[in-house]
Amino acid sequence: AKNKCLMQQKVLKLLARKRKREEQTISSDTQTEKKSKYDRNEFHTTQSQWDANKAIPRSNLFYCDFYTKHVGLSPQHLLNRKGDEDTINFRLLNSMVHIWPKIARNQLDKKGVIQSNKRRKRWRRLRESGIAMCSEMRKRNANCDFSRLLEYHCPLPPLHSESELSHLVTLDTSVEKVAAFIQALLRTAFPSSFWGSKHNFDKVIKTMAVYLNLRRAEAFPEKAIVSGIRVLDMKWLQSQKGNTKLSRTDHESATILVRNVMRWLYCHFINPILRSTFYITETEFSGTRVLYYRRPVWMQIRNSSLDMLLSKEQYREMSSAKAQRLLSSHNIGCPPAPLRILPKKTGIRAVAMLSKTCEIDDGGIHKRTKMPPPNKVMQSTFNALRYEYEKKPALFGAGVLGLTEVYPSFCSFVEALKQLQSRCGSSPDLFFSSADIKHCYDTINQKRLFKLMRSMVDEEMYLTKDKFVLCSKGDNSAMRCIWKKKTSSPEKFSSDTPSKLAGQYSHAIFVDGMYCSTETNRKINGLLRDHIFGQVVVANGNFGPRYLHQKNGIPQGSILSSMFCNTYFGSLETV
Repeated sequence: AKNKCLMQQKVLKLLARKRKREEQTISSDTQTEKKSKYDRNEFHTTQSQWDANKAIPRSNLFYCDFYTKHVGLSPQHLLNRKGDEDTINFRLLNSMVHIWPKIARNQLDKKGVIQSNKRRKRWRRLRESGIAMCSEMRKRNANCDFSRLLEYHCPLPPLHSESELSHLVTLDTSVEKVAAFIQALLRTAFPSSFWGSKHNFDKVIKTMAVYLNLRRAEAFPEKAIVSGIRVLDMKWLQSQKGNTKLSRTDHESATILVRNVMRWLYCHFINPILRSTFYITETEFSGTRVLYYRRPVWMQIRNSSLDMLLSKEQYREMSSAKAQRLLSSHNIGCPPAPLRILPKKTGIRAVAMLSKTCEIDDGGIHKRTKMPPPNKVMQSTFNALRYEYEKKPALFGAGVLGLTEVYPSFCSFVEALKQLQSRCGSSPDLFFSSADIKHCYDTINQKRLFKLMRSMVDEEMYLTKDKFVLCSKGDNSAMRCIWKKKTSSPEKFSSDTPSKLAGQYSHAIFVDGMYCSTETNRKINGLLRDHIFGQVVVANGNFGPRYLHQKNGIPQGSILSSMFCNTYFGSLETV
């Protein structure tokens, strides 16, 4: 009995030691590094199931106007992180191929247990070659001179403090030079055994060049990053011993590993390098084509742009305390929003990103908040103003809300022209003119605009109801859902029925929504006052955020900007 008790104690000690070792391996240093950005996104791109048509996330590449002290990856990146080498190498390998999920063992279901067994086999396959590869990658990354490679492939153009904005916006780096820089980094920071063969490396470089040439709204599917890659050349991801042929199961496992590694390469290496080295944006003179500006070039563009906006007295700079007092004086509340600089041929255009929001605190820290963005706050006001415009289209004069209103006018013009030709027997000479109002949005008088918009709101209350139409294009096509919002006064709200839409659709089902929102005249006027006179935008500066209050004009980027502009200049046609 004594020997049996001793054996049970030894078994319990061994089990406790094994459990402690597993916990240290899986979650080492998670408490001290929990706030790290890369800890939050470490399994973001590798944990999900493979989807060939899923796009590589690239929205975070654009408009990253932050300050960085050095060129290259962040110190919190797993390739740069300091600490226990074995633990960091394991975390890096886990980030690339996703060996262990962030799920406790007692929370696994039957399917999770099967997946856990597969990952255990994956760990046995990669615990030697994978850890060795991660160690070699960290060494080569530490010895890689990012700054020298950047200056060699993407040299900084000469900058002068008196340079004009029209000249500075042309100093972008070509995509060919950016691709050459990334190619040099991939060749230097990764060993040749990582790629397996020259064929694989060339395929990655070719795909990366396509990725850099994408336009603003184009997507890059995950199947493109592994197209043409030879799985068998990447020996460090296989459990093959000698020259034996891989089984079908082993080949499928190696293919999954290659997909995860290629996905990690784009999401956790190429994208962070581009974010920290370049300011990536589209411009008015390049359309949706993406331009890459070196950080020092963009810093001078940004500083010159803010100085120009302040000298024109379009914006007034204020401290965080004054900005808070201004926002607290709002009747309804219109939260602050980030400011984006959009380059154009003659300089820049200041665009308020009112679809996003930010917060101002006493310490002057620019951080995210749970407050709804200004455009969402103003949505009900937009619905009410649109209803008033539909009642009285003459308020806009010759202005329109979109190209859909231009086409009917163009068709009526062509029809009248044809009738004139049939009567006269000859076609008259046609002359077309193109004109532009200089600083159209920036020169609008705020007091006159608010007076016009206040007189436009006639009703005491506006009701907005959601409706949707289920329709199909033909007998065999799938059904699609079209959402519509209808705003009207309480007197006309009950008279509106779906039968009015019956002539626009065939093979359709009309459904009235159950939810109905209301907006009073007082609230709409309060939102208009706060938006026109008290809009605050936040711009990044060299030493923290800068808070700007719009003193003249209206913000570009507002859901109401076209409504404001058409009403203001439409009133001038009747003067």
